[in-house]
Amino acid sequence: MRRAWVGGVLVVVAAVVVAVAPVQGQGETGRAARERLNGELAAVVRDADWGEAGRAQVKVGVAVVDLASGDTIYETDAERALNPASNAKLLVMAAALGILGAEFTITTSLLGDVEGDTVQGDVVLRGRGDPTLVAADLWQMARDMRAQGIVRVSGGIAIDDSYFGDGPLPYAFDSQPNEDNEFRAPVGAASIDADAIAVWIGPGAAAGEPAGVWAWPEGFLDLDNEALTNAGEGNSLALYASAGVDGRTAARVWGRIGFGAAWASYPRRIDDPLTYAGMMLREALRSAGVAVEGESVVRGAAPEGAATLARHVSDPLGSWLWKLGKESSNYHAEQALRIVGAERKGSPGTAEKGSEAVAELLAEWGVAADGLVLRNGSGLFTADEVSPRTLAALLRAVYLDATLRPDFLAALAVAGRDGTLANRLRGASTRGLVRAKTGTLAAVSALSGYVLSPDGRAGYAFSVLVNDTCGRTGVAREVQDAIVRLLADELR
Repeated sequence: MRRAWVGGVLVVVAAVVVAVAPVQGQGETGRAARERLNGELAAVVRDADWGEAGRAQVKVGVAVVDLASGDTIYETDAERALNPASNAKLLVMAAALGILGAEFTITTSLLGDVEGDTVQGDVVLRGRGDPTLVAADLWQMARDMRAQGIVRVSGGIAIDDSYFGDGPLPYAFDSQPNEDNEFRAPVGAASIDADAIAVWIGPGAAAGEPAGVWAWPEGFLDLDNEALTNAGEGNSLALYASAGVDGRTAARVWGRIGFGAAWASYPRRIDDPLTYAGMMLREALRSAGVAVEGESVVRGAAPEGAATLARHVSDPLGSWLWKLGKESSNYHAEQALRIVGAERKGSPGTAEKGSEAVAELLAEWGVAADGLVLRNGSGLFTADEVSPRTLAALLRAVYLDATLRPDFLAALAVAGRDGTLANRLRGASTRGLVRAKTGTLAAVSALSGYVLSPDGRAGYAFSVLVNDTCGRTGVAREVQDAIVRLLADELR
């Protein structure tokens, strides 16, 4: 069903790109309309209220291009390489589609030497960076392994994560070493659950009793539970997770929870993807009726001639690319960048190889990328630099490629409807017609994407990057939204 729908879009949009002329205002010559729009866009940037200090410090880069003609509609500091925040994910998304393809899948395998009903030595989990791999997939692989008549592993668990080669922490992720939220999760070729553990907390048996705390796999969490249960339904809990011993995660829970409160899950990043995946696999095997005699979880490859005992094939890339666009998942972006590097430049995949692959693809598409710095795939912290002109040109190149456009557009947030734009640009001229990627850091605000025409004409690609916002992120968003509204109004 999905393919039939996509095919329909391809036919219609491709015809539009070929047939339409550059966008012009109604009742005006093309040149007059262009000059008027340029002046209105310039006024938005010029009149923004940055405050006295902000006017001297803030950096605003804007590029707007006509999708059909490629003409520049408006630019200001468009050539300046700025911190794009999560707009860096646009580069990863485009490269993933351009290099891997929307139908690309990732296989995770269980391997081992089998004699009779026993795996001799360690059972090996071989990962290929699947960012969608979850514990339930390990449970299914364990059941598939048991279905072959295997009931025992004489050794322990080995993890083959050699498909990646640059360590668990992406560039600049150590900038906030005490941050335990899942947005700063590490990466790994054999990672599961986006390298975040769900810590469940609920009331104890009675008022005055310790709160209930539960996490899976059993034994992975080194718990210090200081939280107490009291009367009522309130919740004033706090949780902090950090690196524990032997690759596990240490967690401290404190505060109060009412006896009538509901259990809730609190995701926290882990520090050691290898140990987490290994302990989860052991529990999955034991649950399936496969006894694992060894307690070790080690890094290692399968022996020569080892049999494939089970495998999991991911859904196609096109079905989860929205995790980067609509949801802005740092983890999925970092995994994808390394996969791109591995597939284009050879295993092991690294962020550096991924960045080289992105630069090569931009050159193939004729997109100038002077000043591009792509050290991580998420855009987190102060890692990346790219110009608005490069992003706008990239967006146009993807749009003009009918093999890439449907999946790329579908992965972006839709104004007023979903993702990070669900509650933004909800007016009649923009709702449902703007598809874009947001980006926000402490002093960075970014918005890049497309303004599409309601009547089938080609619209605009745009990029608005604001750095050093002097605490006025709201003003940066007002500028971005005003630019987008002007473009949308021009297309009505």
